[in-house]
Amino acid sequence: MKLFDPAMVALQNAIKRSTATQARLARDIANSSTPGYTSSFSGVLEEVENKQKKRRGLESRKATLESNMSRLSQLNLYHSACSKLLTTKLSILKTVAAMGKK
Repeated sequence: MKLFDPAMVALQNAIKRSTATQARLARDIANSSTPGYTSSFSGVLEEVENKQKKRRGLESRKATLESNMSRLSQLNLYHSACSKLLTTKLSILKTVAAMGKK
């Protein structure tokens, strides 16, 4: 018998992924004004942003910074929701364990 159900494991993994993504976004935000720094997120959208950044310079950096701040805010909400759900599930498990002692 498994102590933790698949939902708890999924929530733990989601929290770990969101924490890692938050760290990457924070690094991107901190280095946004560093000349030649490229985003740690690779993909089509970032490639397009990098090309536009080279064309427009500072305006594109500001837009990228705002985009990263927005993503960080959304990720923070997601992380908080996952943490709250995991805390609730652990509380339920704790209550069930306490009832078993009686």
